[in-house]
Amino acid sequence: MSTHKRFAVAGASAALLGSALVAGVGVHADTQAGTAVTGCAIRFTANGPVIHANATHKCTGATSLAVATNGDLVITSAPRGAVVSVTAEEDETLSKKGILAGASGGVGRTVVRFYSAKTGVQIPATDKILQDPLANLWMTWVNAS
Repeated sequence: MSTHKRFAVAGASAALLGSALVAGVGVHADTQAGTAVTGCAIRFTANGPVIHANATHKCTGATSLAVATNGDLVITSAPRGAVVSVTAEEDETLSKKGILAGASGGVGRTVVRFYSAKTGVQIPATDKILQDPLANLWMTWVNAS
């Protein structure tokens, strides 16, 4: 089977699964409550992590950053409803370096911990390996509204 046909089959399978989920098969949906989606790009400089906001990057989910004594990145945001999902996504620059990020929390305070995919060792948010003028950590929060 050609590569194109494999992708077509995979895409069709995903579409069928997506349709089943949308139709409510095996999914609980709270139709009384909406959700709010916020996000932010974070960059790592010699002075530590910073919120990256400019004409092409808007931060709607974080108000301040700090680094805990154990090296975790602590993100403060305006309190919102219960967390539905929180995601810390490494961009291609951090991924190439083998950096993994995991988020916890998501209601007013989110903690992100970094690891080396190569060694499994925790990487402090102030480590030089995270510093790159083009590297972003993309944060996304989904909260009940």
